[in-house]
Amino acid sequence: MTGYGRGESEGEGLRCIVEISSVNHRFCEISVKLPKNLVALELRIKEYLKGKVSRGKINVIVNFRYTEGYMPEIVLNKPLARRYYEMLNELKDELKLLDEIRLDLLLKLPDLFEVTEVTEDVDRIWPIVERALETALRNMIEMREKEGAYLAEDLKKRVDLLFSLSEEVERRCLELRESIPQKIREKVEEIMQDVTISEDRLIAEIAFLQERKDATEEIVRFKSHLSQFSKMIEGGSPVGRKMDFLIQEMLREVNTLSSKSGEVEISRLVVEIKAELEKIREQVQNIE
Repeated sequence: MTGYGRGESEGEGLRCIVEISSVNHRFCEISVKLPKNLVALELRIKEYLKGKVSRGKINVIVNFRYTEGYMPEIVLNKPLARRYYEMLNELKDELKLLDEIRLDLLLKLPDLFEVTEVTEDVDRIWPIVERALETALRNMIEMREKEGAYLAEDLKKRVDLLFSLSEEVERRCLELRESIPQKIREKVEEIMQDVTISEDRLIAEIAFLQERKDATEEIVRFKSHLSQFSKMIEGGSPVGRKMDFLIQEMLREVNTLSSKSGEVEISRLVVEIKAELEKIREQVQNIE
C-alpha cells in the first residue's frame, strides 16, 4: 500500500530528518539515500525496516542539519585562493584588462571553503537516526492503515458477491446432476428405438456420467478457501501472500468445475467468479 511518513530527531548538535515513502510492490524492496560519508548506515536502516515492513517498495531519505548554537568547523583553502588570484592576474595582464580582481569574484570559485561534514561515527549517530526513523515509519504505517481500511471494505463486498455466485453455481450443479438420468434415458430411447438395453447397464452408465459431472468437491474447496480469505480480511497480521495463494487455488477450483459441468449457465457464472477473483488479485498486491 502507498504511504508517507516524516520524522525528526536531535542530538550531537545535529537534527536528523527522515522521510519514508512506500508504493505498491509484490515483495519488500528498500532503497536508502544517505549523505556520502554515512553510507555505512544503509544496512542498519534496511535491517530495521525489514523487521517491520514485509511488502512494498520503500524509499528512505535521510538528511542532517546543524542545530542552532552548533558551530561547524569551516576551513579556508588559502593556497587554492592564492593560486586563483595569481591566475586571474596573469589573465588580466595578458588581456590588458583594467578591472580589479575583487573578493566577491574569488568567493564564486569552487572549493575555497570546506565545511566539516556530519561525523562518520555511525555508532554515535545511529540513536539519533533510529528515533527519527521510528517516527517516520509510524506515520507511514498510520497512513497505510487508513488506506487498508478502505481496501478491506471493498474486499468484503467482493467476497460477499463470490459467496452468492458460488451458491448459485452449487444450485445449478445439483440441478444438472439430478437431470442427468432423465436426459440419458430420453437420448437412449431416441437413438436406440428398436434395441433393448439392460436396465442395470443403463443405471451404471448414468452413475458414471453423474460422477464425471459431479463438482461437489470443487465447490466445497472453493467455499472453504473463500471462508479463509474472508477471515484474513479481518485479521491484523500480514496476509498478502497467503491471500494471493488462496486466489490461485480458487481459480484452479472454478476452472476444474467449469470443465466438468459443460453447462452454459454454470460457465457464465464461472466467468463472473473469475472476473471478481482477478479484481481481488489486483487489490491483494497492495496488501502487506
